[in-house]
Amino acid sequence: FLCLSMTNSISHFLAVDIILQPSHSSRLKRHNKGYQPISYIEQYEQKNQKQKTLLAFLIFNLYFNDQIRIYRNWAFAMEKRLKQESKQLIKVVLFGPESTGKTTLSRQLAAHYNTLCTPEFLREFAQNKWDKEQKRCEEKDIIKIAQGQMHLENESAKTANQILICDTDLLETKVYAEAYFEGFNLPELNQAIANNHYELYCLTYIDTPWEADDLRDRAELREQMFIQFEAALITHKKRYVLLKGDKTTRLKNAINYIDQLLTEKVHKRHN
Repeated sequence: FLCLSMTNSISHFLAVDIILQPSHSSRLKRHNKGYQPISYIEQYEQKNQKQKTLLAFLIFNLYFNDQIRIYRNWAFAMEKRLKQESKQLIKVVLFGPESTGKTTLSRQLAAHYNTLCTPEFLREFAQNKWDKEQKRCEEKDIIKIAQGQMHLENESAKTANQILICDTDLLETKVYAEAYFEGFNLPELNQAIANNHYELYCLTYIDTPWEADDLRDRAELREQMFIQFEAALITHKKRYVLLKGDKTTRLKNAINYIDQLLTEKVHKRHN
């Protein structure tokens, strides 16, 4: 808007007629064949062209600087929305491909420790989009999903009891985005993943029955997806344990691992 206003003003200024009186003393310019006089009209046009070039440069410079400012403000707001606000709690993430029992187990763990479970924002977002538009998530939706997930986590962290169980996190959002959208890369998401901290990831194996619904669509690729999930944990150097077996076995093993975290925390306090 600023650039457009300046351009209109400058165009109006340059459109003003200037009356030049002829003169016998004309400046000369050299051509290939001798000297020829330069009229004041030509002098004005040359000077006017230089002014236009300079003004165009100034306008571009103002526009470019304004775009940098807008991007920096956007990046700062993005960083804030993806930031993990509380790091005082022990945070455990249920992590793995779809239909591997993450939601069920996260609710069981939250009940066992008398605390809260952060739900999966992606599922609600994707279901709403399917119900309203009969469309699946698009690449442009990823940042909304990531922001929504961190908002749920930060809200849950305010009232959680020592431990916060997270049904998913931003790393899982990234794994799905890379699986569904070739070449996906969002630097702000990568930075948030590096900055946010979780004490433990519980990687759920694919030995559970496949339960189809409106959103699940890769039953034949479960093993491949599991490999991608585990590779992400290794690449990002996350502490994780593998949970296999039936619901009872998974719950028992997960409780044992989390109890170890609680013991470690007590020892750190005394040391």
